Amino acid sequence: MKRISKSRTKYEGISKIVWSSGKTTYEARAPWWIDSTGKRHDPSKNCATLTDARTWRNEQLGERTRGVKRPTGRLTLGDYLEEWIETYSVRSPGNTAARYRHGIEKLRPLPIWHARLADLASEDVTKAYDALRPKEVSYTHDALHRALRDAVPRLLARNPATGAMRGRKHQRSERVVWTEEEYRTFLATAADDELFPLWLTLGQTGARRGEVLGLDWPDIDFDGAQITIRRQYTPSEGQLVVKDVKTSRGWRTIEVDAGLIDVLRTWRKQQPKALRPSERDRFAVFTYRDGTRIGPTSALNDRFDDLIAAAEVRRLTIHDMRHVHATLALRRGVPVHVVSKRLGHASEGFTLQQYAHVLPDQGRLAAEAAGAIAGVLPLWRLAE
Repeated sequence: MKRISKSRTKYEGISKIVWSSGKTTYEARAPWWIDSTGKRHDPSKNCATLTDARTWRNEQLGERTRGVKRPTGRLTLGDYLEEWIETYSVRSPGNTAARYRHGIEKLRPLPIWHARLADLASEDVTKAYDALRPKEVSYTHDALHRALRDAVPRLLARNPATGAMRGRKHQRSERVVWTEEEYRTFLATAADDELFPLWLTLGQTGARRGEVLGLDWPDIDFDGAQITIRRQYTPSEGQLVVKDVKTSRGWRTIEVDAGLIDVLRTWRKQQPKALRPSERDRFAVFTYRDGTRIGPTSALNDRFDDLIAAAEVRRLTIHDMRHVHATLALRRGVPVHVVSKRLGHASEGFTLQQYAHVLPDQGRLAAEAAGAIAGVLPLWRLAE
C-alpha cells in the first residue's frame, strides 16, 4: 500500500496521510528527546483518527512537562527552546505563546542558539541582547527568561537570563501620555464619532482594549455605577474569541463616574436591535450596526488614529489610553493601590514601578508633611 499524499492539519505536529487504498490515517510527531546514553529519539505514531493522534501527542508532551523524558547535558539552548515552546503552546495556547515563539526566533541566528544549555551564563545572554535591535530585546527577554525559568532546577541551577544586562541599547523611550487638557480635547473631538462610548469607557476605566470589547451588559451595574471585568475579546489561534481574563487580579470591579454611566445607558437604548449572529455576541456592549461584537482589529486602530489627528493631540495607541488613565489618576492624588486594582495589576509594587516617574513631587510633599508634623518653631538651638 503506497502513500498518496501527506499534508499538515491545523494541529501542530499532526499530518494527514492518504493511502492508495483510499484509507486515511494521521501521523503524530512529538518533540524529540535524549536518553541517558545521549541517543536522540524522535517519537511518532500513525493513528486511525485525528482524535487518537492528538491524544497520543498530548501524552508525549505531558511526559516532557513532568520530566519523565529528560534531556542530558548535551542539550543546546536552541534545542531546548524548540522543545519548550512546543510544550508551552499546548499548555497555554493563545497570544502569550505566539509572542514567546516570536521572541525565541530572534535568537536562532545568534551564536547563543548553539551554546550548551548547561554552560549558559548571564554574559552569553547579555551578548545576545546586544546583537538584537533595541525594540526586540524586551519581548525576547520575556520569552527566554520564562523558558529558562522552567529549566530550574531540573536542568539548571539558576536562571542565567535573570542576571543578564539588557544594556544601553535597551533604554526605554519615555512613554507618551496626554495631559488632562489633551485628554479632554480628544474626548471633545471623539464626541462626534459613533463609537464615542467605547473611547470614553477606555479612558475612564483604564481597562485593556480586549477587556472593554469583551464586556456584556450584565457586567455593567448602572445603579451601583460599576463595571466588572470578567472576559476579554482577543485573537487566539487565528480567530477572535471571548475568554476569561488570565488572573484573579484581572477579574475585578471598577467604580466609574456618573457621566460614563449616562453615556452607556444612552448607548444601550440606541444600540441596533438586530438579531445577534451568535450566542457569543447576544449581550455584547460594543457592537457594529449588524449586532456583531466590535473586534480588536486594525480598522479600529485606524479609526482611533483618525480621531487623534482630528483632535491635533500627541499620537498614542489605544492601549496607551490605559496609561493615560493611570497617570492622570495618580497625578490627581488617587492612591497607588486603588489605581493598581483598577488596572488589574499583579501587585501595587508593579504599578509603582511602572508609574513612579509621574509622581516627581512626592518626596517634597513628604518632607513638607514631616515639617508640619514637627511644628514650625524650632525646639532646639545651638548654644551661643
